[in-house]
Amino acid sequence: MHRTKSLLLLRTYAPHRITTLRHQHQRRPMSTIPDKPPPSASPHAQFYSDMLPNMVPIALLGSALFLGLRLLQGTLSHERYLDEATAKVAALEREVEVLRAQRAASPSVLDPPPHGEPTSRRLWFW
Repeated sequence: MHRTKSLLLLRTYAPHRITTLRHQHQRRPMSTIPDKPPPSASPHAQFYSDMLPNMVPIALLGSALFLGLRLLQGTLSHERYLDEATAKVAALEREVEVLRAQRAASPSVLDPPPHGEPTSRRLWFW
């Protein structure tokens, strides 16, 4: 009799306990009260949720403007460098022409002697 009574108790309470444990995650927690509204957002969260969507186009426009001006500055700087380099090359070419004209007008000591004359210079190791 004792065994039948425990078996009857087991059959009575066991399936309920198993289903309760199995479906426990679907229950709502006891701490939440359904009549209470959800908490409102903090002032900081409200500020950023209002401002952030409006700031994205401004940030994109500012970045595009900055990159465009930076490209323009680089282009103008390179153009100025090319102008200065061209002017310097032209000045050096004029200087070379003047030196060639001076060299043609007066023979220098550094000019090699004609082929028939012996050279008086000797190398130090001969």
